[in-house]
Amino acid sequence: MKKYWLKLTGYGALWLTAATLLTKLMGVLQKIPLQNLAGDSVFGIYNIVYPIYQMMMALGIAGIPTALASYIATQKRQEREETLAIGLAVSGIAALLIALLTLAAAPLLGQLIGYEEVVSSLRVLAIALFITPIIAVYRGYYQGIDDARTSSISQLLEQLIRVACMVLLLWIGLQLQWQHTTMSAAVMWGSVIGALATLLWFWRRQPHKLFWRQLRPAWHKQAIKLLRLSLPTALGAIVVPMVAVVDSFTIPRLLGSSGAATVEVMALYGQYSRIQPLIQLVSMLLAALAAGFLPRWIGQAYYSNSNQLLGRRLLLIHRTTWIIGCGAAAGLYLLAEPINVMLYEDYAGVETFRWLAITTVASSLLAVLAPLLQGAGVTKLSGYLLLLAAGGKLILNITLVPHYGIQGAALAANIALLVPALIGCWTLYVVSLRTQSGTEGMWKTVYRELTAPLLAIVSGTVMMTMVLYVLRSLWWTEELTRLDTTFYCIAAVAAGGMVYAAVTLLWRVVNGKEWKSLS
Repeated sequence: MKKYWLKLTGYGALWLTAATLLTKLMGVLQKIPLQNLAGDSVFGIYNIVYPIYQMMMALGIAGIPTALASYIATQKRQEREETLAIGLAVSGIAALLIALLTLAAAPLLGQLIGYEEVVSSLRVLAIALFITPIIAVYRGYYQGIDDARTSSISQLLEQLIRVACMVLLLWIGLQLQWQHTTMSAAVMWGSVIGALATLLWFWRRQPHKLFWRQLRPAWHKQAIKLLRLSLPTALGAIVVPMVAVVDSFTIPRLLGSSGAATVEVMALYGQYSRIQPLIQLVSMLLAALAAGFLPRWIGQAYYSNSNQLLGRRLLLIHRTTWIIGCGAAAGLYLLAEPINVMLYEDYAGVETFRWLAITTVASSLLAVLAPLLQGAGVTKLSGYLLLLAAGGKLILNITLVPHYGIQGAALAANIALLVPALIGCWTLYVVSLRTQSGTEGMWKTVYRELTAPLLAIVSGTVMMTMVLYVLRSLWWTEELTRLDTTFYCIAAVAAGGMVYAAVTLLWRVVNGKEWKSLS
């Protein structure tokens, strides 16, 4: 077993998952002082602007890192170097265009959102948009050559510098008593500094020389091929960020139309956004797990000319995702009050927090489906899922937010994400199971992929609820201090997580043969 796990670390799955865990933990922790010290208004501005940055960054990257990793996994060394150079050229041009577009359109975006306070923050992030797509290409290259350690270190480096700079600028702003708009723009500079430092770190490594030397006269033909491969992945990867962008453009305006003051609107949006870092923590961890395994799996399927094992592996990752996603959603729902006190000092927006906790399942599935569908050869569906999720969220926000406020927005999120997630899951099942024809009976497949996971999720959630209820009755009171609440949350997460994991393992939703198939 020890040798098996040591071998598994070579894939990069554990490297990427560990790096994503630490990176997202730092991301969650850096938002605590931002909300606690700067208040819900600055926190609201931050959460309005940041999804726009994430979506624009995804467009600038255009899915190239994920496509690059899968593409490079099937190439020889000399071909890999040329592909890296092409990726850098394409991403560099796209990054420049997206950064200039964001910089020029910042005032217009502020008007569309309905609050010009976000303009200065958008202009700062436009600078970061010029750097981050180039970094992402390097990460995709190293994942493709099965060196996820380098990619993981770069993630940690960027996040560590970003968070340190943000906290420093936040402290300076509090000392100088900056206004909310100035404060929110200042903390955004952490993203710029972190990205620049990471790019310089990559440039100290050998591959940066290839960009200048490896491009051939007809490089644009291969660039077009890479773009065709990467665009569907990009569309799938930005489904959840696109829904957040729809929220940024609609929720503040719809709340403001009811007569609420600007500060109150930003505070409400800050409350609505409280759970987002926790949902992203779960979904990005699972997406990193899939991204770590997928390049090597695709390479093995390519050289063996067999998709049967690849199909089983894709279904295994998918099955693991929705089991973990359901457990995380249940835990966030049950621990909504103590988590809010631990992270944000009060219960503001706790009902909205609970509603949004349920979206953890669909968000996790959508985050993982983008690379899995590409691995299964389904390239066009991601664009339709993006349109369905974004269009549905827009319509539902317009319908529900004026009547139910941020709770209506939370309900809209559940519906808008669930429908495309179900469509994507069904498609993956159908395509993957075609590769398994004749290997086992239909009912055995249904039991493994659907019945057993459902039974494990239901029984695990029931047992976790019982354990947390007993723990709450013995420990939790509203008079607990924030430190005591933190210890309670740690104990509750540990106890609930272990019970849920134990029950799912008893159902044998993943057997020993499947664990070995990861190698």
